Order: sequence, then structure tokens, then C-alpha cells
Amino acid sequence: MTAPVLPRRSGVAHPTGYGRDGTDGRHTEDHLVRVTVTLPSDLAKAIREEAGPRGVSRFLAEAARQQLQYRNLGRFLGELDERDGPLTEVDQSIADALWPDAPGA
Repeated sequence: MTAPVLPRRSGVAHPTGYGRDGTDGRHTEDHLVRVTVTLPSDLAKAIREEAGPRGVSRFLAEAARQQLQYRNLGRFLGELDERDGPLTEVDQSIADALWPDAPGA
């Protein structure tokens, strides 16, 4: 008698105990949602080479999360600028040292 074949769903641990991405199937998010994106072929190839074929979703999720954090930081700094005026040169150099990879740094 063979074991029944269970449907594979993103975010659900498989009977082997490992998810499709090689992890144990547990995620920090409450729920995962499948999203289809279209990328230039050279970018998709570079992502696959960097992340591996089973790590693309995690790679893109981390990139999106980082982009959202940068945008939120930009909004926050804009609010501070409206409230307190522009950063001094000293404050700007401190910010550049803390976030050297931030857009515009």
C-alpha cells in the first residue's frame, strides 16, 4: 500500500517535514500568498543564480521588505524635515554612516 499523495501548497509543511524551499515549512508570516511577477530575463537569471531555484521567493520577499523599509524611512525623514527643518550636515553624515546603502546616500 502506498502513501496518499498530498497536494503541495505554499507555506504548508510537507509530510517529509520540509517545505518546497528546503526549510522545515515554518514561516514567520501568518499566511503566504502566491503572486505572479514579470521580470526582465537577465534579472530573473541573476536572481536564480544568487538565490538558487528554490530560494527565489524568499530572495524577492526580502528585497521587497527592504524596499518598503527604505520608503517608510524616507516618509519618516520627510515628516521630520517638515516638522524640524532639513538635517544639519552633521546629522546627514551620521545618517549616511548608519545607512550607507540607502538610496540617495
